[in-house]
Amino acid sequence: MIEVSALASGSSGNSFFIESNKSSFLVDAGISCKQAEQRMEMIGKDASALKGIFITHEHTDHIRGVDVLSRKYSIPVFLTKECYSNCSHIVSDSDLVRFVEKNKAFRFNGANILPFPKSHDAHDPVSYTVISNGRKISVMTDIGVVCSNVIKNFRDSNIVFLESNHDVDMLKNGPYPAFLKERILSDGGHLSNYEASLLVLEHTTHKLKHVVLSHLSENNNTEEIALKTMKSLLQHRKDLKKLQIHISGRHEPTELISI
Repeated sequence: MIEVSALASGSSGNSFFIESNKSSFLVDAGISCKQAEQRMEMIGKDASALKGIFITHEHTDHIRGVDVLSRKYSIPVFLTKECYSNCSHIVSDSDLVRFVEKNKAFRFNGANILPFPKSHDAHDPVSYTVISNGRKISVMTDIGVVCSNVIKNFRDSNIVFLESNHDVDMLKNGPYPAFLKERILSDGGHLSNYEASLLVLEHTTHKLKHVVLSHLSENNNTEEIALKTMKSLLQHRKDLKKLQIHISGRHEPTELISI
């Protein structure tokens, strides 16, 4: 069995909990150590049991709590060399640093972990898939465009944390300055509700049981709009009628999802 939860997701912080074979780890730790501890406690888990922290990229909302959390519990931190060269301050104890290579899977406490490249305005950004006990979990946020890497790794997943950042009309008509709107809409920015929904519509299989809409913009999206967009497109896939759609939040974790 695999258990997962989005501890937090949004521009203020991102962190995703995964437990398999009684071994737990995080993908990103963009909230404080105290917040991570509290949110894990809310889902009945203990931060002291974490065996790793896997970093997707160096933006603050993904690395804010890494240093304190890793040092407090002696947790190894996994990231690419180029990412580390641009955020080495996040792990003050260099003995805890572990390097990963893009498109090179490795074993981690009984699970297969695959970091794969994506399009985002960061240094060597990656997303992760986790395969364990015949189940596949994918964490796919901070993606500017649905490239072949994203499609390939998304296609046969059972649970996906999927970026559904903004409603395009809200963003275009909203208060953000022009340069920021252009950045979000660019290939180095974030997926819109429609783009996320289209990815599910066109490329998922019946194996997908849960999709967790993640990294929702506080100013350019709402939970209702993101959910409505996804459901509207998926009505054309009768084989996905039992698909469970969840919404991640900024201030509390999602329920613990098991598969």
